[in-house]
Amino acid sequence: MQESGRINPILKDLKPLVDGTKEGAERVSAIVQSLLRFTTPQQQDAEDFDLCQLVKTVAQWVLRGNRKTSKVRFDLPQQLIFLGHEGLVHQILVNLVQNAVDAMETKEDPTLWISLQQEKEAVFIKIQDNGTGIRPENLVRIFDPFFTTKTPGKGTGLGLYISYLLATEHCRGNLTAENHPDTGA
Repeated sequence: MQESGRINPILKDLKPLVDGTKEGAERVSAIVQSLLRFTTPQQQDAEDFDLCQLVKTVAQWVLRGNRKTSKVRFDLPQQLIFLGHEGLVHQILVNLVQNAVDAMETKEDPTLWISLQQEKEAVFIKIQDNGTGIRPENLVRIFDPFFTTKTPGKGTGLGLYISYLLATEHCRGNLTAENHPDTGA
C-alpha cells in the first residue's frame, strides 16, 4: 500500500518526462543535422539551375508543411538561370521562408512576398512577411548562433546563422534583414 503511494506519482509523471526527453533528443538531432549540413557543404562544382523554379519549389514545400495557410505573392521573371550550388541556395531559402512563415503565425491573413531581381552580375532575392517585424534590439543579433526569439521547442537559433554563413562563405552572397515600414520584415 505504501509502495503504490510512492509509485503512482512517479508513473503519473513518467509520460511527460519521456515526452520531454524525446523532444529534447529531436532538437539535439536537428541541431547536429544542421551543423553537419553546414560543416560538410557540397564539394561539387557550381552548376546552372533555374533560380525562379527553386524559389517556387521551396515556398510550396515550406508552406505545405505548415498548419496555417499563407498567401504567397511572387514577383519573379519567367526564368533566371543561376550558376551556383543549388543545394546550398535551397537550404538558405528554406530557412528564410520558414522564418517568415513562423513570424506570421498569429496573423489573420498571413501573406508572404518573394521577389527576385537581377542587376548586372548580382541577383537579389527579397522575402517579406506581414508579421510583427523584428524588434530593433534583435535586428542586430538575428544572424548570431543560437539566438532565437521562438518559444522553446520551436527553434534552435541556427537557421539564420547557418544561412548567413552559407551565403557569405559558399555562395558569394550576403544576407540582410530589416523591418518593412508598413508591417513585417
